[in-house]
Amino acid sequence: MEEKVLPKVVSLITESTQVLNKLISETTENMLGLINQIASRLSALENRSAQETLLPSLESRITQLETTIEKAHKKPRQDGSQQSPMMQYASDSPPSS
Repeated sequence: MEEKVLPKVVSLITESTQVLNKLISETTENMLGLINQIASRLSALENRSAQETLLPSLESRITQLETTIEKAHKKPRQDGSQQSPMMQYASDSPPSS
């Protein structure tokens, strides 16, 4: 009797082990996928947070530059012209090539 039962028990243990290994493998793959998704989302949140922190500072600097540029264009030059030398050059006839 033992000779008939022992091979069946070994076979069941082997099949069970294979099934468990497959489940462990699939579960591990799923967990790694979830971990990667979480890491990606955290990274996106950190980037958004950094952008929200930097944005007001950048907007302020842009406004300052725009104001400076507007003042520079409105301010008369020492030679009495309203345009900067570069703007005068741009308005002259195009250079011959």
